Amino acid sequence: MASITPSVASNISQKLDADVFIYGSIKQAGSTMRINAQLIDTRANEALKSFQIEGQSREDNIFPLIDSLSTMVKDFLILSILKKEVPPSIKLFASAATDSPEAYRYFIYGNNAFFKADNLTAISCIHRQ
Repeated sequence: MASITPSVASNISQKLDADVFIYGSIKQAGSTMRINAQLIDTRANEALKSFQIEGQSREDNIFPLIDSLSTMVKDFLILSILKKEVPPSIKLFASAATDSPEAYRYFIYGNNAFFKADNLTAISCIHRQ
């Protein structure tokens, strides 16, 4: 089985002018399959976040596991972008709000509406979370 080292992946990512790359592995022990992934900052060459998921090793199970891990990575990336847009006045509350990008968006919308004294919109955003 061939593999690519993290340093080679980092070099390729830098040449492609990518800010991040994903490096991972799939391992099997008995009937258990574990999928690991690390999101790497290309510029600093350090891990931003690690992800892991495991499940029973069956022929029909690999894609749902990969899809679940993919969703975890996607949600992390979306939340990272959304967190940059949060006003400093609510950063403390926002960081503990949720791991769901959709709920986080409604948290931001609700707070923005609250500070504009648009109470009906603020309340509707709370109920959507």
